[in-house]
Amino acid sequence: MVTIVSIEILLNDEEINREKILAFGCVRYHYEIMTRLKKSNVRIIPVRNTIDLYPSNEIIRIPNFRTKIRRMDFYLTYIYAFMKILLTKRKFLKKSENIVIYDPSISPGSPILTLMLKLSKFRVVSALYHWGYPYSFKENLRQLRGTRKGWLIKAIDIMLFKFSLRFSDKIITLSEFSKQQLKALGVKNMNVIKTGIGIEVLPINFDKSERSDCVFIGRISLDKGAFDLINIWKKVVISEPSARLKVAGIPVSINEWRKQIEENNLTKNIQYLGVLNHEKVYELLGKSLVFCFPSHIEGAGIAVAEAMHCKLPVVAWRIPAIQELFGEAEGVFLIDQGNYDDFANKVIELLKNKKKAFSLGEKNRNYILEKREFLWDEVAEKVHKVFENFERY
Repeated sequence: MVTIVSIEILLNDEEINREKILAFGCVRYHYEIMTRLKKSNVRIIPVRNTIDLYPSNEIIRIPNFRTKIRRMDFYLTYIYAFMKILLTKRKFLKKSENIVIYDPSISPGSPILTLMLKLSKFRVVSALYHWGYPYSFKENLRQLRGTRKGWLIKAIDIMLFKFSLRFSDKIITLSEFSKQQLKALGVKNMNVIKTGIGIEVLPINFDKSERSDCVFIGRISLDKGAFDLINIWKKVVISEPSARLKVAGIPVSINEWRKQIEENNLTKNIQYLGVLNHEKVYELLGKSLVFCFPSHIEGAGIAVAEAMHCKLPVVAWRIPAIQELFGEAEGVFLIDQGNYDDFANKVIELLKNKKKAFSLGEKNRNYILEKREFLWDEVAEKVHKVFENFERY
């Protein structure tokens, strides 16, 4: 039986909490998979420094280092974790035990740790949700130079991530799009396993009369399209002055975003609700009419799948992963990136014709439920097989 040592070291941030961290799609994916593997009696030993994402009887606990140099805290944490994992293997795990390191890519410095563990002859499974950087070190340097403090270290971190993927024994990824990205990174195709994403199937009994607003779930950032929403909504309110958009997600660039909302006189039309837990997200989706998702980069799009499950038509940018997984659904409308007019016109059309929006929402829910690949239990089973298929030493 396999023992999974899962790297779950999070940023040492005083503002971080479990609700906030689970709003990240990658963390949510990891949580859903690990909780199901635990229920299947898979032995999982998480390596943690802060938040307990799910219950575990065995934990490798890492202290939070605090020095005057934040980067030093970073290195001390991962060196300590490396030594603690080696010590745990020596003291508590049998020599014949099937031990696999799992890097779910939720820890900013995990590539350093996984590379050290790989050099120490551990077998490593990594996860890639999507690659959001240039493929070459030279191009990363060119784009990052002078844009932020520590830009050179950031470029090195990106390349370490690339090498950790190359040296992993197996890689879990979500879509054919992210699988092709791995190929471009030089990863052998036979080592890549596509799992897809899941949803939590819940009974949907929302009152249609309550459905009126549009909604966006995602980080308040450029890459997730939060600023595109402002450009889109400027056009929506010309036709529908009372149209409201409710937004929930991690406030990465919240100050600049709010400033632009005020400058465009949209404070009465766009409402930020903060970071919501999973139950509140479903409640919000259930009271909305249209899901707007102008994200520019996705590995799969958990938020889209959940919106479809909650009977919402979806308007999104035409990006590879969304087109691959949801492009055949009748109630998903994909717009060429940057075409704010077409995006706004489709939203207006659905707001004006609630009957059509309801019908398309029903079709979206059926699309999700008819495909078993969108169930977390099915995804967890695929991940389980990745670990079980390792041969013993």
